[in-house]
Amino acid sequence: LPRRVLARVARDLKTRSDISLESEVATMVYVRQHTAIPVPIVYGYCPTRDNVLGQPFSIVSFIEGSDMNGMAWENLPLESKLIGIRDFATIVSQLSQLHFKAIGSIYFK
Repeated sequence: LPRRVLARVARDLKTRSDISLESEVATMVYVRQHTAIPVPIVYGYCPTRDNVLGQPFSIVSFIEGSDMNGMAWENLPLESKLIGIRDFATIVSQLSQLHFKAIGSIYFK
């Protein structure tokens, strides 16, 4: 494992977080394999509560960055905003090139 990873642990006991985690991990792996979008590497996960944590979890590579909501975006200079908008458009374009036979979530076979 690299020096920095991100461990994500489900907190909601009432929803089917095991199903959503399974789909999230499968989607991250699929997008990473089929696009150039910088998606974290999935090092491991457990979609069920049958583990020492008692909750679904995933361990992924840490990607440096910041949330672009609210003040972070507002405080950026115009040139940085334009770069961010171009990057976002590139991501949307790559995602629009993926085609599926049905509508729904992605899961491992």
